[in-house]
Amino acid sequence: MRALVETPIRPLGSRAAGQSPSEDAPPMDVNDLFAQGIMLPDLKASAKKELLEELVGKLAEAEKLAAADIPKVIKALFKREQLGSTGIGQGVAVPHAKTEAVAQTVCAFGRSQSGILYEALDGAPVHLVFL
Repeated sequence: MRALVETPIRPLGSRAAGQSPSEDAPPMDVNDLFAQGIMLPDLKASAKKELLEELVGKLAEAEKLAAADIPKVIKALFKREQLGSTGIGQGVAVPHAKTEAVAQTVCAFGRSQSGILYEALDGAPVHLVFL
């Protein structure tokens, strides 16, 4: 597991056309994505829309995206959800989307003790969310 966590990843869209992965931006440690303090250990949301608003709002508070872009990011996340639920089962969801409203890869983590209705693949409430 430690090797997986230490495996470098690159920001989305960081490679120019025709450029190999080794030629673009320096590798990013996955730990850096969550080192920004964007973790909500006690989510207040009880439904998917509230959850996404809460997490994206936290990203805006941390200045990872402009507050004016919150609706664009929420829209992109719901557009992705139309392809299939990102509630992968066993209480976990990994909502994600690509949008020009966010300049670099950003992440937020949230935990709900009571569970969130999310339309997960197994129908169970979601407790852990990696956005």
